[in-house]
Amino acid sequence: MPRWCIGLDGVPLEWHFKFLEEIERGGGVCSRVRFLVCPVCGYRGGDFLVDVVFVDGGFGRLRLCGGGWGNVVKLLNNMMFGAINSITAEIFAICKKFGMDPKIFYETIANSGAATVSNLFKEVGSKIVNGNFEPVFTVELLHKDMMLGIEMAKRLGVPLFVSQNNQIPNELAKLLGYGKEDTASVIKVYDLFLKMQ
Repeated sequence: MPRWCIGLDGVPLEWHFKFLEEIERGGGVCSRVRFLVCPVCGYRGGDFLVDVVFVDGGFGRLRLCGGGWGNVVKLLNNMMFGAINSITAEIFAICKKFGMDPKIFYETIANSGAATVSNLFKEVGSKIVNGNFEPVFTVELLHKDMMLGIEMAKRLGVPLFVSQNNQIPNELAKLLGYGKEDTASVIKVYDLFLKMQ
């Protein structure tokens, strides 16, 4: 019975079933990561998603995801992550080109209650504004998951008008040596292009 999953650091990580039982009971779980969605195969004969495990000791939730969908959900989730990450960096680059401090845009939108605001926008935006690229989720891991998701979609014959373009900043960031940094570091790709103009 499998006792591992791929963690956010990209290496096989043993998940003792005792840990999963604790989540199932609603116990507090501490983790160094801010959030994750990852498949755990074989626990109680099904595929589970461990979802929303917070660094500050918040609660994890255990969701049964039958039919082997755990890994599919993970890849689709990270494709959406890639879209939010890329557009956030791009919008901040436009702010810089206008000569507007991105902090003004960030604080205005983050506190507005607008439909465009998500927790990921707040997290990525804050990292860009503060120039903090300590990794929560690295560029190379996002690139890997998006690549797998794109390949999966292509095998199914789904046209990808958005996801393939969202992968370009990740590819460039990796080539420029930012692969080990947080995904917010794709802003550096835009910064480099703006300096070249």
